[in-house]
Amino acid sequence: MKPAFSVVFLTTLSGTAQGLLIALVGVEVCARLGLIIAPAQTFFTVGAALSVVLGGLGLIASFFHLGHPERAWRAIAMWRTSWLSRECLCLPAFLACGALYGISPIGSARRGRS
Repeated sequence: MKPAFSVVFLTTLSGTAQGLLIALVGVEVCARLGLIIAPAQTFFTVGAALSVVLGGLGLIASFFHLGHPERAWRAIAMWRTSWLSRECLCLPAFLACGALYGISPIGSARRGRS
């Protein structure tokens, strides 16, 4: 099997972005439980920003898998039958959640930082 490089980049970059955000949430949970010393707010902000950048690059890589990237909107319309279309729909929602997590003032107050 020889997958297209665009699919390899999509899965690698988006998986790394998702794993990084899950790790950040895990660190926050451990800090709130008192298992570790809470890192500075910058740690969470930079980590979330890196997650969004990696996920965005993965999303851009997905468009190179299409035969006609200018018709990406039509590919997304086929979400019922295409895993790539589902990925292109769900990844922006994940990126929005990651961005909100990074800039959230509630998150910084929750982590004991102001």
